[in-house]
Amino acid sequence: MRKYLSRKTEIESSFKARADALGDQFAAACKEAGAYNEEIKKSMIEAAAQTYAAALGSARNDALSMEKGMFDKAREELTAVLTKSPTPAQTSYLQALALLSEPTQDDMAKAAQVAKGNAIAEQVVAEAGKKAHCVTLSVPDPIDLRATLDGLDAFEQRRAASIMRYGEVDATGELGSWHDICFSPSSSCDAFDALDEAIERYA
Repeated sequence: MRKYLSRKTEIESSFKARADALGDQFAAACKEAGAYNEEIKKSMIEAAAQTYAAALGSARNDALSMEKGMFDKAREELTAVLTKSPTPAQTSYLQALALLSEPTQDDMAKAAQVAKGNAIAEQVVAEAGKKAHCVTLSVPDPIDLRATLDGLDAFEQRRAASIMRYGEVDATGELGSWHDICFSPSSSCDAFDALDEAIERYA
């Protein structure tokens, strides 16, 4: 289960539904204004645009607030699972493994099983396996905490820009292509994939 992708989708879908409903109301008000003379029509559209902008601004702020909460929690949880200390049993086993001058493939396979479920222990075994030339050792690739955190920061900024762009009124004062998808609920990035993988693997 993609925990954070699911949460992102919920926030995004809720915001889009709210923004689209506001857009429908704005479009209807503009259509209604078309029945009046130019002066009244202009006044009605300006009033509708102000109402729309205020309501959309509120929707955007709510979405950005929820996104910030999600990303803050994601960074906190990611850091926690990737820096969690190995259990005493794992630590003891890895210390014993380090005393072996030439660990065998069987030694490394057992160590991989002991280390499973802890990022630090798995990385220790992976590095030991490389030194012992155990090329068939089944250890997951380590997830880089710093690179993933940086990637999450960049993804959060891109999504904030998309939220602020969605539903924007064009230069003519009309919504134009407000139905265009500025972002997709299923969209992800390498950092977001690594985040959910880390949570599933180590939480």
